Amino acid sequence: TWFPGPVWRTLFRLRERLDLHRRVVACEPPPLVHSASCGDPQRCIHDWRQLWWNGMGRFLVDGRNPQSFNDAVRQFQGLSYGGMNPECWRDVVKLVKEGKAFVHEDDLLDLTARSLAEFLIIEPNFDDGFSY
Repeated sequence: TWFPGPVWRTLFRLRERLDLHRRVVACEPPPLVHSASCGDPQRCIHDWRQLWWNGMGRFLVDGRNPQSFNDAVRQFQGLSYGGMNPECWRDVVKLVKEGKAFVHEDDLLDLTARSLAEFLIIEPNFDDGFSY
C-alpha cells in the first residue's frame, strides 16, 4: 500500500513521541502516598523508586522485549516489594493499574488518527453547479 510522504512523516513522528512518552513514564514513578501504618516512609519511598525503575521501567523500555502497559502491570504486581509497607504497595499498585500515565498515549493516538483521516479521506463535492 502506498502512502503519501506526509502520512509517513506523521507516523514516524508519532512513533518518536510514543517512545519518548514511554521512556518518561519508565523513569518517573507515580507519587507514593504512605498508609497510616507505614513505619519507615524513607525506606518505603526508596524501595518504591527502585521497584519502579527495576520493574516497570525495565518492562516498558527493555530493548529486547518491551512490554505493553497491561503486560508490564501484570508482571509488575507480582514483584517482591522489598522494604515497602504492604498497604503502601497495595495502594500504589492500584494507582498504577488505573493507567493514568498512559492516557496521554491514547490521546496522542486518537488525535493522530483523526488528523490522518481528515488528510486522507476526501469527501466528494456534489455541488458542482451543474443544473439538471
